[in-house]
Amino acid sequence: MEYDNQTYPYIHLRLGAADEPFLTKEEIEVNQSVIDRDVTHLVDVFGKRIAEHSGAPSVTVFDDFHPIGESDQGPYAELVRSMQLEKTDRALLALTLLIYYSPLRLTRAIDTVRKGTFISMPEIGGYFLEETKTFVPTLETLAFILYGNNETDRLYEFVKYIIKGKLFREQIIRLGASETNRRSFSDFNSVPVLATEYIHHLLYGREVRPDFGDDFPARKINCDIDVKRQLILPVHTAREVGLLQHAIHSVEESLKQGKKVKGMPALFFGPPGTGKTLTATALGQLTGRPVFKIDLAQVVSKYVGETEKRLANVFDRADGKNWILFFDEADSLFAKRTGVGDAHDRYANLLTAYLLQRMEDYAGISILSTNYRQNLDQAMTRRFVQIIRFPEPQHKERDQIWQTALPEGFEYEAGMSTKVLAQAELTGANIAMILKLCMLHAVSRKTTTITANDIKYWSIQEFAKSGISPKMRSWPNEKLRGFTKAKPLTDPLYPEQVLHVAEYENFANINLFEE
Repeated sequence: MEYDNQTYPYIHLRLGAADEPFLTKEEIEVNQSVIDRDVTHLVDVFGKRIAEHSGAPSVTVFDDFHPIGESDQGPYAELVRSMQLEKTDRALLALTLLIYYSPLRLTRAIDTVRKGTFISMPEIGGYFLEETKTFVPTLETLAFILYGNNETDRLYEFVKYIIKGKLFREQIIRLGASETNRRSFSDFNSVPVLATEYIHHLLYGREVRPDFGDDFPARKINCDIDVKRQLILPVHTAREVGLLQHAIHSVEESLKQGKKVKGMPALFFGPPGTGKTLTATALGQLTGRPVFKIDLAQVVSKYVGETEKRLANVFDRADGKNWILFFDEADSLFAKRTGVGDAHDRYANLLTAYLLQRMEDYAGISILSTNYRQNLDQAMTRRFVQIIRFPEPQHKERDQIWQTALPEGFEYEAGMSTKVLAQAELTGANIAMILKLCMLHAVSRKTTTITANDIKYWSIQEFAKSGISPKMRSWPNEKLRGFTKAKPLTDPLYPEQVLHVAEYENFANINLFEE
């Protein structure tokens, strides 16, 4: 299988429709020229090191890379420049990117010292993929390129400048096991792995953000509302959220001053649909921080030790990046610690203790969301800097939500009253879903008017979906008086059909207009 393509290196990646290059063809060529310059230098030295063992003149110094100047543009040059990467880190970056950029270059350089997949110079490190016969370098390979056979430099410089270097510290590069050595007893035998988001960024300019996967079970969530106008919260909840926003700014200022900051975990609790996730994204928008929602189904594993490993990776990747980590449905992960009855109980307690410690050590904001505060034990709730309650909205908040959640460009049927609509005890999420469905139905009619019949029909659907009838949700009873056998509601999508659900009949005849 031939992977090498010197014209458009980004085609080596399997791209989805959303992953089209963000760089133009001209920008790709400029970016490629900078990458190619570093890669060529690295491969040339690699070839000379190999030749050195065959009687060629000794290469005692790994010359520094060509300086990145202001004329050098593109994601690769910008990363090297912004992080002020020195020789060792830059060599590490070029080596890890080489696997995706032009993997056959190292394979060709090593041809003189291999027979099939056997390498006659073990100090080179690395291994060959069985399927493609492509050479995969390890940290041993990097040490060989940088220091040759100088054992002192290999050991001292390796630890000081590579393992403790900027790229590992910032989680841009991580260690992975080789195919031939799943259990590596030395970092030298490990494969340096470039984080997926940086592969995409360095080759074709995609925004740097972790991709969802087993190694980072999270996805970025954005706020798509006008926060000041459309985030409707009870007064006491809004006040607490404002304090948390202020705390986030304080943490940021402390970090800028070089101060050590302890973690600031917060707990959001309340019934579903009351704005916990929306508020987390709003905090991200207001503070200029990305918000990552942790998929707990991916985090929790039945295998002992796997959950801690995945959580550690989440916190390690987030370290120093000013992210807000949002753990939704946290009660499934941070459950009450049990009495020690068996090995499973002991493991649950150890896991909870580990999570508590990581949250406190994380120099940033972590928000845990749960529907039931009582599912969290007291020892854990004491660790939270803030505990914010999100109750179901009252009439005043529901009235505001019906007004502000109406999609732009749409209007209610003339005379409809949001105060009457607000009598139904719906959550903000319920109202948003009803209006979304009303909007789609209005578009199908080629109109921008949402009618009373639309609201009634889709409200019934929302009630039914939740398993709650309007009678149970306190729709104004005075408006139901006088209806002994109300006329059934016609289905707006299928006019020939009639809804015959008895408990919704009176609801269908409620007057939603101002009297």
